[in-house]
This record gives sequence, C-alpha cells and structure tokens, in this order.
Amino acid sequence: MQEQLVAVHLSGIIDMDYLKKCDATNCKVLGIDTDEPAMQIDRMIFNGNYSESIGTNIIFEEQSTELENGEVSKNLKYLCHTTKNLDMTRVFLKNTEDNKNTELGTSRLKNLIPSKKSGVAP
Repeated sequence: MQEQLVAVHLSGIIDMDYLKKCDATNCKVLGIDTDEPAMQIDRMIFNGNYSESIGTNIIFEEQSTELENGEVSKNLKYLCHTTKNLDMTRVFLKNTEDNKNTELGTSRLKNLIPSKKSGVAP
C-alpha cells in the first residue's frame, strides 16, 4: 500500500463553516483508489476526479500558543506539499424504485446527478 497526499477541492458548498462539522463519524470516502472517488460529508455527496496542479500545493497546520498576557497566538507550520488534486463536485442522488438511501453504501453510486445549483440543499 502506497501513501499519497492530495489536496481536495470541493465545489458546491456555500457555508464554509459546514466543513468544521466534518469528522470521522460523518465523513466517508468511497473508491479513493479509483479514477472517480465519491465522498459524503454529513448529507452532502460529492463525486470527483484527480488532476495535477499547476505548481505545488503547500499544506500548513495551525498551531496555537498561549502568550504570557493570556492572549492566544496562532501560527502556521509547514506540514507537507503535493502536486495532486482531487476535484470534488456536489451531486444529488436520484431515487430509484423504493431505495431512498442517501448514504454511501457498498454498491457504487450509479445515479449521480451533477449539481447545477451548487450549494442548494436537495
């Protein structure tokens, strides 16, 4: 198994604070090793593909330090870099027959409809 870093670009989210809700309990990725992976963040579904970036994506982590006067200083520390992008676009699932499951399951998402109104809840 090989580890590779990618920068994920999400299209279709209006509220950037929404991403702060993302954790291991509500964020799922399906087919990360395929050409078209899918991602679910809470109730939003994304479909994507890989691309090479023009230049390098540099990724930093935020570090907080408490100063003597009680204030908090935030600094950025270099974490890593990558030239690989994963471009994800929000899609909406289309109900087929009686199946109304909106969670990523064991079968590949076959009925993905690209969002024409990005960021609008279904």
